[in-house]
Amino acid sequence: MGHIIFIVCVIAVLLLFLWAKISATKRARRGRRKGMNGEAEVRRALDAYAKRRGCYTLHGCRLPMHDTTCEIDHIIFGPFGIVVVETKAISGVITGSSSSQDIEQRIGTKVHRHYNPLLQNKTHCNNVRHHMRKAGFADFPVWSFVVFAVPDVDISGFSVPGVIRLSGLERALDSLPERPCDYVFAYHRIASLAVKKA
Repeated sequence: MGHIIFIVCVIAVLLLFLWAKISATKRARRGRRKGMNGEAEVRRALDAYAKRRGCYTLHGCRLPMHDTTCEIDHIIFGPFGIVVVETKAISGVITGSSSSQDIEQRIGTKVHRHYNPLLQNKTHCNNVRHHMRKAGFADFPVWSFVVFAVPDVDISGFSVPGVIRLSGLERALDSLPERPCDYVFAYHRIASLAVKKA
């Protein structure tokens, strides 16, 4: 009788472990799908803007950086220069600052910390500037936008220039000052450096 109870307990523990593993995998897939959907929404918005305004876009652009690469969600080239866009597809209440290492995401009573997308995009912008300097354009205008693509996100606690909702993307692009710059050259320069995914 004791062996049967032991076997039942082992099976119950294994089933509980298997259930937890499957649940975690489903949550991870849901998060990746949400991220991909957010990036697709921003891609469509940028492409539509570019078509109307005569701009150029790159999406999922992997640029060389030191001995590795960095992947940039979106880049748009126009009379304002270059805008490097980091997409975030997270919901809830977001708080943070331009100098904080992390941002906080609150969903009900749960709190999650994420690496600050402003710092992440600062690295991307610096990489783009580096490649433009190497091409002889030391002062080419490069702007940073972090776009929250999910409609049910509250970013009022992360009120920093360049942090916007998807619904404000076109207005933010239109607000950038036009600069005398060869953005067509910049597009071709950056596109020529893009590393193909293996």
